[in-house]
Amino acid sequence: GGGWGSRPGRGSSGAGPARRRAARKVTIGGPSAVVTVVIPGKNEARFARDCIRSLKDQTLQNFEAVIIDDCSTDSTLDVVLDEIGPDPRFRVLRTERSIGPGLARNNGVADATTKYVTFLDLDDYLAPDSLASRVECAERHADQPWVAGSYCWHEHVDVDAGYKSWRPPRRGRRGEISWMGHFDDNVVIVSTPLLRRDAFLAVGGFDDAPTAEDPIFWFKLLRWGFILVSTGKVSVAGQRPKSSRAVRVGEQLQVDRGEEHFEIQVLGLSDQRGPAPTAARIEVQATPAGTAPGSRRSSGATTPPSCR
Repeated sequence: GGGWGSRPGRGSSGAGPARRRAARKVTIGGPSAVVTVVIPGKNEARFARDCIRSLKDQTLQNFEAVIIDDCSTDSTLDVVLDEIGPDPRFRVLRTERSIGPGLARNNGVADATTKYVTFLDLDDYLAPDSLASRVECAERHADQPWVAGSYCWHEHVDVDAGYKSWRPPRRGRRGEISWMGHFDDNVVIVSTPLLRRDAFLAVGGFDDAPTAEDPIFWFKLLRWGFILVSTGKVSVAGQRPKSSRAVRVGEQLQVDRGEEHFEIQVLGLSDQRGPAPTAARIEVQATPAGTAPGSRRSSGATTPPSCR
């Protein structure tokens, strides 16, 4: 999956063949599903099995998953249906025409009724405790309405490594993601945050943007005053095919939101050649409506809360 503020991971080529320990299965908040995993995909037949298997291996049992096939022309839909089998936690939607990942995610959230939602691209996969650790972290801050949810850290892995061979690093860095925080210090891809569904809906979901729809959404969320708190764990693996082009270099996106105008500059992500991608940086300018974009809004450091 594509990323905002992505930074090179260590990869998994030297992970070794150690066997995974059997993890204890848990439910959080009762037997009903507590989180919906929204999974858009188009022509991802090569990666879909690892993605779905990583969900079935979650220690958190009470989740549901909505998979949106965005008019794939390969065997993605067949692979998905074969892999989920009779598991009632999975639902599959298919768009009548290709609408892109942002709008597909919005459709998935509209189909959800759970307290939390999270996103997973079909070419990414999860560590076994990924959902449980993020739900537990978000629940620890449930009495703080400005906390939209939690996030974990991710590692970019070789597309040929395979889900079963991935051993995530023992820990990521802790820290809060907020509007006043240092964006360059944060590492987020679309598969790492877990959000309250009401917070997602409050800011209007993903825009119908030609590219970089996820950084537009995260900046919108943060500008509304929401924050995300860290689990301190690495629990998402992001695969990046060698031929992928994440974001066109230097592309500018302009977003009008109420009283403010945002100009988002995406720098540095071009063709990826291997498991460790080039770092990206996003600069934001915010100025009152009706005036030309001015100097960049300053950001100050915060003392971040995190989940222990």
